[in-house]
Amino acid sequence: MKILLTGHSGYFSNEFLKSCIKKKKLKIFCLTRKNKINKKNIFFFKVDLSKNKIKNLDIIKEVDYIIHCAFMKMNTKISKTRLIQNNINITNNLIKIIKNIKFKKLINFSTISLYPYKNGTFSEKAKINFSKNPDYPYAYSKYFAEKQFNKKIDKKKLLHLRIANIIFNKNDMGILWNMKRSIKNNNKIIIYGNGRRILNLVHVNKLILYIFKVLKFKNLYGEYNLSDYSINLKDIAKIIKKKYGNSMTKIIYSNIINSNPKSIINANFFFKKLNINKPKITKLFYEI
Repeated sequence: MKILLTGHSGYFSNEFLKSCIKKKKLKIFCLTRKNKINKKNIFFFKVDLSKNKIKNLDIIKEVDYIIHCAFMKMNTKISKTRLIQNNINITNNLIKIIKNIKFKKLINFSTISLYPYKNGTFSEKAKINFSKNPDYPYAYSKYFAEKQFNKKIDKKKLLHLRIANIIFNKNDMGILWNMKRSIKNNNKIIIYGNGRRILNLVHVNKLILYIFKVLKFKNLYGEYNLSDYSINLKDIAKIIKKKYGNSMTKIIYSNIINSNPKSIINANFFFKKLNINKPKITKLFYEI
């Protein structure tokens, strides 16, 4: 099996490539902005998809699957306008490249941020509305990508995975990582708000397993939510305290009047389609 992977330097891609090295029947072609040395069955091609102009990639003629992860996220080094433009370039340049490549399916990593930032449960049939999301530029970029791919690619060759927040045991850089660091440094956890805000999570190792399962399904296309857990900050803090803290660890609520939405992502359609069981919330203890 041959796979074209974009965004090879992200957390998911790094872990995915580690798992692919062990699989002898796999060949992975990675598009990267940096010069990289090939490793066994992993081959790197220097292409910066975020640029306004790129050259056609004539070396790769045919692959089985394209896994599209390349996207720029919010950071302090780039303006919102520039971020959106770079992500639009990434989408348009990938479409340009794959026009000359035979492939069976493109798996597009989209986001649950397409859904409204408010109370409610959201399935794939929910209305797209990201205008008031904190990560609006990123969500808009993902929405643009879905729309462009839908225009340019046969729908039966296109799978959009609207993925929840990806978590890692060691390399979290979000709320969970801050909680663990706060325990380590001060033996306390600070929660901003009343603790009722819902986080929708999927562990990177689970996501890799799901992707390998997806590769086995020929008739899987369209939009799917992908989220293992929907859990509020208060309960997450209790789990982290139990795992990393002690009886003296304090959970402190700051700015309690701050209202946070209880937004739950319904991923039942995905799990039913793949005929797998959604993990129980007790599993989260071993994944954070």
